[in-house]
Amino acid sequence: MTILSVICLLNLIFNLLIIGFSLYFNYKSKISILISMISFTLGIWSLSYMVIFNPHWISCAYTFYKIGAVGWSIALAVSIHLIFEISGFIKERKNKILVIFFYIIYTLFFIINFFIPVLLKEFKIHNNIVYGIINKDSFLFYSYIIVYMLYIFVFFYTLISWIKKAKK
Repeated sequence: MTILSVICLLNLIFNLLIIGFSLYFNYKSKISILISMISFTLGIWSLSYMVIFNPHWISCAYTFYKIGAVGWSIALAVSIHLIFEISGFIKERKNKILVIFFYIIYTLFFIINFFIPVLLKEFKIHNNIVYGIINKDSFLFYSYIIVYMLYIFVFFYTLISWIKKAKK
């Protein structure tokens, strides 16, 4: 097991602990459920990358990459939902539509990734370390980057708006 696989294993364990604590203290809370969903998807991502980074399992790397896509897709949509829930902005209709938009877009990226590679096109081993080759030739890669930049903008805009609202 490489050091990258060990890091992914530790990340998986950490995410499982977050799920346990958040549901143990308040399993009925929307925020606890959203935190658990984010940790669950990140845990699947970590588990799949734990396999990907093991050079002995390179033949399975692409399959586990498809499974792990839940982390770089669905977790982002759930995190936008979480920031709107925490800030209280989810009550506004336009923000509900924005959350649904992110769920739809990231779910589409997740589904499409099973058939067409979105971010990585292949895996190679160099010095006993597995590398993913970025899919720079794909329209989907650049589409994902644009949606991700929109995600970053919405996330920080919401965070800054929430801070300004709290100061008043």
